[in-house]
Amino acid sequence: GAGTATAAGMARMSSDGGAVPVAEEPGAWGAGPPVAEEGQPLRDVVCILGQTGAGKSKLAVELALAVDGEVVNCDAMQVYEGLPIATAQIPEQEQRGVPHHMLGVVHPSSARGADNEDAGITVREFRDMALPIVEDVLARGKVPLLVGGSDYYLRALVSRALLDDQTRGGSEPAGTLDEERVEDADADADAGDDDDVSAEPTSTAAVENAQAAHDRLRAVDPASAAKIHPNNTRRVRRYLEIFDATGTPASEVFAAGVDCEMRYRCLFFAMRADDGELELALRRRVDGMVAAGLVHELERAAATTA
Repeated sequence: GAGTATAAGMARMSSDGGAVPVAEEPGAWGAGPPVAEEGQPLRDVVCILGQTGAGKSKLAVELALAVDGEVVNCDAMQVYEGLPIATAQIPEQEQRGVPHHMLGVVHPSSARGADNEDAGITVREFRDMALPIVEDVLARGKVPLLVGGSDYYLRALVSRALLDDQTRGGSEPAGTLDEERVEDADADADAGDDDDVSAEPTSTAAVENAQAAHDRLRAVDPASAAKIHPNNTRRVRRYLEIFDATGTPASEVFAAGVDCEMRYRCLFFAMRADDGELELALRRRVDGMVAAGLVHELERAAATTA
């Protein structure tokens, strides 16, 4: 693969939701594991993040073979069925017998709302589908390897922030939500980084729907609405999700900055690649996708979702 995972890229989640370095020795998870509410140590999961084409999938397989693990996809596009080439899902032969979950499990037609506007699987829907899988892997004595993709989706699995049901109804949010992080996640997606990018609305119905969503945001969180354009449907949706999950306007959640409560003890691998090496790897990937039948796959998908 194009990327490398160095000691600087190996980290566990700190109490404020950031990453702190851990020891390089194999199997080292850092001293003093965090403790769950019931007094039991948090269970271990591996998280692999990084640039598109940096080699996350290959690393995940190598680690899974080494630690008796199973891979849980956290890429927002690879959850869709019928698009293995377009979404760069790891081919079965490259999985080397390692179980892979959350690949091709959602029909593309579900990515459209009733008004035919591109919507995509929500973070909450993804969390509700993937979390039982992670729990099952742990219950069987295996190590879950969460591979993104989409940082926002992965964080919904490992952190209790934002989406836990007990944060509804106006109670204090149970985790750190940081405005800069939410905006960074959106910016990464808008740059084409493995996320469900929502284009500006074009049809009359889509424009009206976008305006209605922005009007609702202005009603529940005027401070956030004042700095978000109605056409930025992705961010409007993000901020409404925060309000719906917590009962608190996103602007107030960001200002509170409460401590993060983790579901698991996380070892993070951050994949980085030299720009020139990454560009070459991506060119090879695209050429391989076209040779493997990308155009036919997209035509078939368009016909089935029309």
